[in-house]
Amino acid sequence: MTSQSEQAAIELRVDWEHRDVRHCNRQHFGKFNFWRDLLPGALSTKLPDSDGEWVSEQFPAGELVPPYSERNIHRVKISDLRLQRKNGPPITLHPGRHYPRYIAAGTSDIFAGNILPMRILEMDAATVTIDLNHPLSRAPLSVAARVHRRDGIADEHGGRCNDVVMDILDAGAGLEALHAPGSTDFFSGSAF
Repeated sequence: MTSQSEQAAIELRVDWEHRDVRHCNRQHFGKFNFWRDLLPGALSTKLPDSDGEWVSEQFPAGELVPPYSERNIHRVKISDLRLQRKNGPPITLHPGRHYPRYIAAGTSDIFAGNILPMRILEMDAATVTIDLNHPLSRAPLSVAARVHRRDGIADEHGGRCNDVVMDILDAGAGLEALHAPGSTDFFSGSAF
């Protein structure tokens, strides 16, 4: 075993800015493995020697998540969407809001279990324009990490490799960003 198989508790921070508003998504990982788990850029080499200090790196828009593409904008029929829930009232769509992609399963190469977000850009009585780009596809990102606790060398018996930054980015980072000022309908119907 080498010191690279050391486990630690780390804190990870993804900072980004949208329309002059700064956002920070943070998450604690209690069993980060320096040998197996992934960090982007040079963070994987900086973090083990950081002694609890924050280490960070900047990433241009489209480097950590796929870059914005007009090919991810689709116009679909509302009748093709799966808006009926198993329990409860049907989903009511609102421009500017995000919804899980599975409601559009069968359109635009979306599969039934896809929980990644899509944004409703526009809608009329019969169709809706959906945006399948990652919410942060246009944003430069700053990623920072620090070690909270070192747990020593871990026995390696196989296991899962974790891309901890993507865990944060795929868990809803960027959903806070408004589509355009005044274009997101947050306050109608049963919004709360």
